[in-house]
Amino acid sequence: MPEKIKMIGESLQALIEDRRIIARCELLHRIYELVRRADLDVSERDELESMVGKRLAPGIFTSIMSGAPPFELARVASFTTLHNRIFQYVDCYAQADYERAYNQFLNSKEELRELVIVDLKTVLLDFMTDAGYHIEEESPRRAIFTNQTDQLDCQIYPSIKAIDIEKIETIEKCTVLLVPQHGESPEPFIDFYKEKGRAIEEAELQMWVANLEEGMIDPFIGYPKDINIYNQFKHPKLAMKIRSIWGMTPKPGSPPWWLPLRGRPTTTANGISFKSR
Repeated sequence: MPEKIKMIGESLQALIEDRRIIARCELLHRIYELVRRADLDVSERDELESMVGKRLAPGIFTSIMSGAPPFELARVASFTTLHNRIFQYVDCYAQADYERAYNQFLNSKEELRELVIVDLKTVLLDFMTDAGYHIEEESPRRAIFTNQTDQLDCQIYPSIKAIDIEKIETIEKCTVLLVPQHGESPEPFIDFYKEKGRAIEEAELQMWVANLEEGMIDPFIGYPKDINIYNQFKHPKLAMKIRSIWGMTPKPGSPPWWLPLRGRPTTTANGISFKSR
């Protein structure tokens, strides 16, 4: 096993042995961080991919949680919920130990919030690369992707609660707002959709949700005009299902809600494509 891959495993083993009880989300973000720090070259990445799959951090996370090779470390598959937050642990401990772990998590929240942004950008870059785009411009919370014909502006938020609905009108149309999935509960998304979904649609924006545990992205509100992006979603019809379950009554004269925000479908010999306005 290459030295850098071995170092990832050793660092994770040390983290788990030191903490013993750790928030599930923090463990995931620490894995993303270690993979970035390893700075794997092409051959090292290929070898790690052969072990855990194309999505490295999610694959390592799954390996640890299941106790499967190559990261069969001290297992942390057992879990408990502390103040509505999932914590993984190795053995049974006293209540004071769990509270101490929760306080340690609280002290790390600002750092973890910044890691969420970086992790989201990592997943977004892989997603857009697979769709045939390359990154043209970026800042800490924004990335602009282009291909030969299109451009996509993505703004990244550490949580859905971080989106300021009052500033929606200042965002350029067709921009994507990317947020992480809220693993413990869907309630923040239900509340957001019912309170602010209409404003997002009327501003002609899109919202995507990233599942960092799987390294995948799905549509939450709206659809892209590029079928190559649409095909990268794990659940491409999710936004349609959300609207039918939590839905809103369409405004009179508005186009069918299931159409892409920036286009209309046309039939081609190869199936459906989208024509820009």
